[in-house]
Amino acid sequence: MSRAPSDTKFTDIQTRWDFFQKHHWVAPQFATSPILESWERCLRQSNPYEWLKPHVAVGTTLDSFLKRNLAATCIAEAILEDAFQFLESRRCCFLVTDETGCTMSIIGHHEMIEELRTLGIKKGAFWSEGRLGTNAINLSLHTHETVSLFSAQHFNTKLHGYSCHASPVFDEQGRARAALMLFTMASEHKDSDA
Repeated sequence: MSRAPSDTKFTDIQTRWDFFQKHHWVAPQFATSPILESWERCLRQSNPYEWLKPHVAVGTTLDSFLKRNLAATCIAEAILEDAFQFLESRRCCFLVTDETGCTMSIIGHHEMIEELRTLGIKKGAFWSEGRLGTNAINLSLHTHETVSLFSAQHFNTKLHGYSCHASPVFDEQGRARAALMLFTMASEHKDSDA
């Protein structure tokens, strides 16, 4: 059984984030990390202490995104609804995005869905690195790998209270067409969720 992260792990990550914000560099063993590369991009695009709600597609634009991704979204929702049944005892939710990071669907615990809503994240919201800072959806679509971020691994302080595991979904030609993400509180982070 996977345990929640230790206070030491939280402290280490927060110390690294604080150091980066002050000096704009980190220790050499972290220097080639996709997280650091994202932090460096974020330095040029956003303020880590200011939360900018995501851009949200609405109306015919959102309808177009949903229609274009209907098949993938329906399959992903069916799988994630089954997965959520196994995790109902946990406060978590699952998100499905398209290849641009636009949120197509959110399934899960009502409290976590409300947490997302207070951040401005709902159907149609984009997980843009330029606005939200380092986040698992954007990073997984960028690297084409499963990404786990929690606490101060996120660039923006508003996301420091959360844990996110995201994986890209590929089509038959090997193109990233969507991403799936598990969203929980950082205190409930489990490496085994990835």
